[in-house]
Amino acid sequence: MRAQIAVLAGLTAVGITVLSAAPARDSQAQTRTVSVRVVCQGTGVEVNVDPWQQRLALNDELDWRLTDDSDDATISVSPKRGNWPFAGRNPRAGGKGQAGNQPARSGGRAMDRGRHLYNITIECRGRTIVIDPEIIIGEEE
Repeated sequence: MRAQIAVLAGLTAVGITVLSAAPARDSQAQTRTVSVRVVCQGTGVEVNVDPWQQRLALNDELDWRLTDDSDDATISVSPKRGNWPFAGRNPRAGGKGQAGNQPARSGGRAMDRGRHLYNITIECRGRTIVIDPEIIIGEEE
């Protein structure tokens, strides 16, 4: 799924379009990527997350990468409630700036089946934006 969020003067608008299906089931663990586009303009921030709802197989890992056309920003992920469903239990932050474009990472392989709500926190030009997509591990659509 893809979601576009525009934050202007404290107002948030969310649009979601279905774009992805459940990942293929194979014996090879994969690193899947969520693309995050961040544009800081005037008093607002535009954020696009694709896919909004990420499906993983057990043992997959997940990266959140700022798109090449994003403004310089930092990105971190955290569980919205409960435990982080990955082996590492501590996701790593990333960002785009002078050091290049480093993804935020799940910190390990997917371990806990089910739907997991999480936050993406973005800092861009002195502004902090928090959005809340979801991860689905080991479930068919």
